[in-house]
Amino acid sequence: MCSKVAVCCLFAALIVGCVKEPQAPSPGPIQAVIVTGISQDHLTYYTYERKGPINVDLSDLNVSSSVIAETDPFGQQFDSPPDFKLLLIQRGWATLKDPSHATQQYRAAQSQAEQEQQASEKARKEQEQRSQIEKAQEAAQQKAAEEAEQRKLQEEEQKRAQGPSTAERLWDKLSSLFSAALASVSVVLIRFLHWLRSIWLWIVSIGLASIFANKIISLFTRLYHRIRFERRIRLLFIGLSSTGKSAIKTRLVNPDISREEILNPSENRPTSELRTDRRNECVRADGFMIFPECRDVPGSEYSAVWDELAKTARWRYHTGLVVPLSLTGSDRLNTSRTWDENYIESQLVYIQFVAGFLKSHIYPKPKIVIIFLAKFDLLSERSPNDKSSQGEKANLEERFRAHIDIIRDACVKNDIPFETIVGSAAANWNVEQIVKVVGRRLYARKPLRRK
Repeated sequence: MCSKVAVCCLFAALIVGCVKEPQAPSPGPIQAVIVTGISQDHLTYYTYERKGPINVDLSDLNVSSSVIAETDPFGQQFDSPPDFKLLLIQRGWATLKDPSHATQQYRAAQSQAEQEQQASEKARKEQEQRSQIEKAQEAAQQKAAEEAEQRKLQEEEQKRAQGPSTAERLWDKLSSLFSAALASVSVVLIRFLHWLRSIWLWIVSIGLASIFANKIISLFTRLYHRIRFERRIRLLFIGLSSTGKSAIKTRLVNPDISREEILNPSENRPTSELRTDRRNECVRADGFMIFPECRDVPGSEYSAVWDELAKTARWRYHTGLVVPLSLTGSDRLNTSRTWDENYIESQLVYIQFVAGFLKSHIYPKPKIVIIFLAKFDLLSERSPNDKSSQGEKANLEERFRAHIDIIRDACVKNDIPFETIVGSAAANWNVEQIVKVVGRRLYARKPLRRK
């Protein structure tokens, strides 16, 4: 039984699938109809499907001459040829010659067109009547205005014939006196304004001259002060990685930075590219105001140092070379508080390399070389200038004696000023002394001081 039901369902599905839905007939092509002319007996139009003109017989119509004069009175295109006779009759452009032989559709269209013409004629007549009434009203208003103007002129003639009254004569006299007084006041006021203008011009001229003179004096004073007292130097920090170059530069540029920020690895990371920082505040040394520009040279970029020295030689900058030396590459000593001898020996190799460049007659030379023995705070809790820390200072200088002697010999042979400074960037010990030493060694001539 189930198999029979399945077979019946399959047969029904095949029948339904074979039956196609009826499709709607596609519309025919659109014919563009254009009227090209109308005469008394026929109308001519064109379609896009035919090349030649098609004439419509109008012999049973009386076509208006105004329509015949136009090429296309309809002024539009038709999608299919309409009943042009019916359109002409509906629009009132033609009438039936013999309505009795015409169809009911044409007679009804002519009757409707006549009714519309009658209604239009009636509206036109009503419009003309309204226009005539409006013109009559305007003429009456204009006539009334002319009569009122004429009466006013007559009244004025009578007043002139009678002469002015006592009040009018008094008013005229007061008006003349007031006009004379106003004219006198105006003359006085104009003269005062002219005088005030001349005084104002003098005041403005003197004010502008004083401002200009003040600017000139300030400019020359600033220029003299800058030439006489201000000095701008460039400090190049070079050395092995982790000797403290970035920390010293940061402390020199920003003296108020805290110890934690100096020792922060994110702030004091090894230098990977040439970086330049300027200090906005001056360092006073021997009567001069020194503005340092600090450039941190990466430890692996040896050539960058001599490129910078070449630039300063070309532009005649005062450039100092700062070589930090450190007893360890870390910010703290190991548990046994021993120095990193391997790191110290690697710095000796770097120092010999720097001394070789200083002795060369080809490369440009710095104006001064400073060796900064950094991280003194790892050896002592007191400043290297304190008497109680002189032992640690002497030990540190003695350990780096070979480094110092190599650089000193190279500087002496090339007549380059040399200085050794012991300090710490984290504890802010003798960092600013770098700029003061540069000022003292490069600008030995003291400026004149005011009494």
